[in-house]
Amino acid sequence: KSFLADYFLDTSILFTQIKKSFIQKNDKVMNKKGTKLFNIGCSDEIYKAILKNQKQMKLISDYRNAKHIFVIQPFYSIHKRVPSFSKILMGEEFVNNVKYIIKKLKNSNFCKDNCLDLSSIFDNTEKGPSAIFENKNSVNYIPKYFVDEVHLTDDGNMIVAEKINEKILSF
Repeated sequence: KSFLADYFLDTSILFTQIKKSFIQKNDKVMNKKGTKLFNIGCSDEIYKAILKNQKQMKLISDYRNAKHIFVIQPFYSIHKRVPSFSKILMGEEFVNNVKYIIKKLKNSNFCKDNCLDLSSIFDNTEKGPSAIFENKNSVNYIPKYFVDEVHLTDDGNMIVAEKINEKILSF
């Protein structure tokens, strides 16, 4: 601790301030046996936690004279063009909760200037969202964007990286 303060005073002060903001106890979001972990009440807590984390990261960025961008990551199951036979399609409750959280984030004051919503970016591609488990017997190469619900393939990462690059260049 003293090493950090001795050699990186600015970082030490910033770290202390961030640590203080996270010390407040939050008993509302707990994974108790028999309790649903993901419901609308929990979604509100997840929304608050995400927003708080992003605000803290923006504070660090501002302190370092950097620009902060919150990228809302792609989710396979919330795309409009997901095939109904998909093996990785999540249930309706999960999809509704993710959409609810993203909607609240996008409508927040924080997201007016600091967010890039890529949650359903692959709806804008020619083939729509695709996962490596689909169309295994196809003789033509079809780009696959998802490995699972949130992890992307190289093709998916390339599209996301291009969009992030466009956002960065717009500053």
